[in-house]
Amino acid sequence: MYYNLLKKIGLAHQCSKDYDKAKNYLSQSLEIVQSKYKGKHRSRAIIYRDFANFYLEQDSLLQALDLYQKGIVSLVYDFEDTTNIYKNPNLNKILAENVLLQLFDKKAEALERLYEKEKEDKMLLTALECYEKADSVIAKIRQGLQTEGSKQFLSENALPIYESAIGTTLKLYELTSDIKYQYMAFEFAEKNKALLLMEALQDSEAKDKYLPDSLLEKETDLKVEIAYIEKKLYKEQNKGDKTDSLKVREYQNTLFDLNRNFEAFQEKIEKEYPDYFNLKYNLYTPTVEDIQAKLADQSAMLEYFVGDSLFYTFAISKEGLKVFEMEKPDDFHSTIQDYRKALTDYRFFLDSTAVAQRMYFDRAGKIYDWTLKDVYNTFENKTQLIIIPDDALNFVNFETLVKDKNGQFNDLNNFVIQDYAISYAYSASHLFDFKKEGTKKTTEKLAYGGFAPTYGTDGLMAENEEEKEEAAILDFKTRGGYVDLPEARNAVKKIAGLLDGKQWLAQEATEENFKKNAADYDILHLAMHGVTDNQNPLYSKLIFTQTTDTLQDDYLNAYELYNMKLGADLTVLSACNTGFGEFKKGEGVMSLARAFAYAGCPSLVMSLWSVPSEETANIMYDFYDNLHKGTDKASALREAKIHYLENAMPERKHPFFWAGFIPIGDTTPIFVSPTNWFFIINCLIGGLFLLGISIFILKNKKTS
Repeated sequence: MYYNLLKKIGLAHQCSKDYDKAKNYLSQSLEIVQSKYKGKHRSRAIIYRDFANFYLEQDSLLQALDLYQKGIVSLVYDFEDTTNIYKNPNLNKILAENVLLQLFDKKAEALERLYEKEKEDKMLLTALECYEKADSVIAKIRQGLQTEGSKQFLSENALPIYESAIGTTLKLYELTSDIKYQYMAFEFAEKNKALLLMEALQDSEAKDKYLPDSLLEKETDLKVEIAYIEKKLYKEQNKGDKTDSLKVREYQNTLFDLNRNFEAFQEKIEKEYPDYFNLKYNLYTPTVEDIQAKLADQSAMLEYFVGDSLFYTFAISKEGLKVFEMEKPDDFHSTIQDYRKALTDYRFFLDSTAVAQRMYFDRAGKIYDWTLKDVYNTFENKTQLIIIPDDALNFVNFETLVKDKNGQFNDLNNFVIQDYAISYAYSASHLFDFKKEGTKKTTEKLAYGGFAPTYGTDGLMAENEEEKEEAAILDFKTRGGYVDLPEARNAVKKIAGLLDGKQWLAQEATEENFKKNAADYDILHLAMHGVTDNQNPLYSKLIFTQTTDTLQDDYLNAYELYNMKLGADLTVLSACNTGFGEFKKGEGVMSLARAFAYAGCPSLVMSLWSVPSEETANIMYDFYDNLHKGTDKASALREAKIHYLENAMPERKHPFFWAGFIPIGDTTPIFVSPTNWFFIINCLIGGLFLLGISIFILKNKKTS
């Protein structure tokens, strides 16, 4: 259309800084649109938005705000105030949600910039209101999206909006000292974390509650069919020179049709079952007060928000909320990459020991300064930290950070593990949603199921002789190669004996046995090799014993877990890189551990790198021994690591050997300590005995 052509010419002149010509063409486009489209219309809103952006670039803030306001009016029914820039509408009925989101975001930016010039508080207050409206529009957009890819795209694009919203609320806190603005800043930080995971869990709950079995079966059939074609497509695309392009196209077309059918199915049930729809999208963001009510006295929660330019730490305890703000360091990502290299690449440490050690302590010290230094001064009386990381912090084990950059690996007092038991969570919403349910805590036997395959008798081993040779040179094995892991089987056997549980070892540790039995166990332990696929996270996998007499291929892929329901209170993924994967902004790390969370596991122990097998086996047994005594999960794992360090050879005290595993999710104890029950029973008996003596004495006094 002609007006659109004029607008594009105007925007092109704007890009080349020819502002007079840009204004001329944009004005012509606006005149045509205003005469062509009367009342509420998307095209009116778009030209208002683009012309307003032109004025914003010129720092003509009032002209920009006037046009942003008119754009908003063009998209919201029952709202006609085009002149008062401090007015915002109710969002009962709207058009073009994506355009409206941009208008609210840009209106807020213009108001903030105007505040910097004129210092009128109402400008900041209205900007904050715009961000709240933007958040509501984001929620509406999410409800209309069916695919995870489109929802992920929305999360990535919403991130700068939430970053700006946090900045605005904290400015208002500085102006007013009103703590509610700090609380609001935290809620904005939490709004864009792990929403896909929360939606999936809420979707599962809503389906169980409101949908008939026939529909659930149909959905499962559709998902299985999609997964089957996706797997065939993935395998064909990864054949290299042998890839059949005709088959690839055939699978892609089939997959397109299946996904369209699935989307139509989802839309149909959302319309026909409104209670299901309402529960599915009724995601609740916990307030600071909600979190304080859940936190133990000795615990604090640290939630990080890493924006494009700023870095925030929200520190919450029973005593209150502290917010720390800093500019995002230019070397943020490179520092964490170096830290990871010095921590996880043990060959690098052996080949260049002095360089690797200097790199480790410098980078681990830097990350400590960014994330924990202020916290140490705030929470001197705390013993447990819950970490909700963001961005590259997802790949940091906070236990391994150091307070002194000139330290040594033998100086354990320098490491954070000496001061805190640390656990992690995908988001506060995810963590405390599970705590509403409460995990089992009992002196009764919990059903333990352990799986530890065998490797080496088939082609799987023959293709990896080089890895076997490297492992022998380094004198340790990791659970990322395909060498056999007898110590893993021994550990599973010992733990099964400790907990009087069930074990599937060697030839019995198959994918088929796992799928048949996993849902029956309260504690799942998988001690095996793992493979991470960062390009296609859904194809990250755990490798069971390879068999030929089964319908399964003995690779448990992440995508298969998305279609499973597991009831385990605790799942231990004793394999390499189960918590490592592709990071996606606003959502987190797409890992195997996350797939188990999707399947309904509220508490996980996962690995952040290729863990050494023998040390892992020893730490795991001590972890379960501590759990069985009634210790909470985070402390149980910490105590197991400390015990390892107290007995390890000096060359095995590098964090590579002991720090690979972290707990994520609900860390409350799952066993009541027998010692505690013995103490309670003795106290009751003693109390009854004293009561009897008192009654006897009183009776004798009365008789006398």
